Amino acid sequence: MGGRSAIVVEAGTATSMCVRGEPNAFNVLRIDRASIVVEHMVWSETALAFTPREVQHFAHGPDGWTPLSLDHQ
Repeated sequence: MGGRSAIVVEAGTATSMCVRGEPNAFNVLRIDRASIVVEHMVWSETALAFTPREVQHFAHGPDGWTPLSLDHQ
């Protein structure tokens, strides 16, 4: 693949007023040349704050981006 690839991250609904059964959410992306960390933050009614639900780690190598781990919080 020549070291080229893409990571698709869907946007959350941090300030949506629509009620679809899913809490409001957003993603925090931490990016450097060799790694990407995607932290999925979700609104918690009990904590009254956004809390991490999943954290996914990617590394860049000769074949492009490779998922390393998916941590469920």
